[in-house]
Amino acid sequence: MRRMFLSTLVLVPLLLVAFAAGAITSIWAQWGFPIATVHVKNESARILDTVKVRYTTCGITRTLIYSHGAQLPLEPAPKKLVSMQLVLCGEGSHTTETLFSDGHILKTEGSYIQGGSVITERITDAGISSEYTRTLP
Repeated sequence: MRRMFLSTLVLVPLLLVAFAAGAITSIWAQWGFPIATVHVKNESARILDTVKVRYTTCGITRTLIYSHGAQLPLEPAPKKLVSMQLVLCGEGSHTTETLFSDGHILKTEGSYIQGGSVITERITDAGISSEYTRTLP
């Protein structure tokens, strides 16, 4: 009986520590948060240099930036497709801004996003067209 009490006395704190470590890791890695994805496809004749996706969710504004100049020097050519994942706390809005190597800038108006949204921004010489789909959980 005493042996079982001592082993329980040791095992319970170890399990609590393991649970707390898992919970902290889950929060830090943002597991379980809703994700929206933005695909930017360059179908224009220009070379895409920078893509900025700015989004607001729960009153917080964040900016994700892809810059061709910041990539590895071994990368052969500017990407034709840039994908970014937005971690949301619910619903929000986003804008996409593209900067080409010749200095030309294209920008979308604001649009609604939520977890599971997949937005494909097609960049042509005429402008940006957006296509929205929603993945089911």
